Amino acid sequence: MPQNLPGFGFYHDNQAQNASAIYTRVLSPKLVNTGSIAMSRLAMSHFAENSSTNDIAGKLGITGVGFGGSAGWGAPYFDVQGYSPFGDFWLATPMPMQAWDTIVEARDTLSWQKGLHAAKSGASGRRFIWPMWAPVQSRGYYSFTPGFTTETATNDETGSALASFLLGLPAARQLQNGLPSMNLPAMVCGGYRTGHVAGDAADDDQFGRAL
Repeated sequence: MPQNLPGFGFYHDNQAQNASAIYTRVLSPKLVNTGSIAMSRLAMSHFAENSSTNDIAGKLGITGVGFGGSAGWGAPYFDVQGYSPFGDFWLATPMPMQAWDTIVEARDTLSWQKGLHAAKSGASGRRFIWPMWAPVQSRGYYSFTPGFTTETATNDETGSALASFLLGLPAARQLQNGLPSMNLPAMVCGGYRTGHVAGDAADDDQFGRAL
């Protein structure tokens, strides 16, 4: 995915995987049990064109940056007011970023029928797993405005953001400190029970519980 200037694009390497298994057993002419297990996984790997290949921030002599090792290599992000920004993008989609979004679900349903009467009960459990690693501003962000190059050191519209950039005078700069990562697990359980006479609902009882 290209950016404003060549050499600062980024890659999205996403892989989706799904698997399921269902087992149905007839316990008797009136009773049937169905069990299933399923897994869904989305592995996302986002990285900049310069990741692991070109340590631009290091070559520029910028110290105190580069969290994440060689995967975080690249250029700082420069935002010069009035011009298109350039550098390795970091804001909306952190670069680099790795995440593994996984859901595992198991459920079981027991169905009973005799004449016009039928009943069904079941339960399910879902396990959510979401670890993620993303050095958001490991190379630094710099914003340049005309403020430092005006004639009166005030906002008199005489300065140039490009001149401030060439002089190395950013109005704001940001840097991530450390290497953020997270792991967001969750467990959800639920169940239900229904019963009816064919053609006329007689009972409906649902319940659920989330952990």
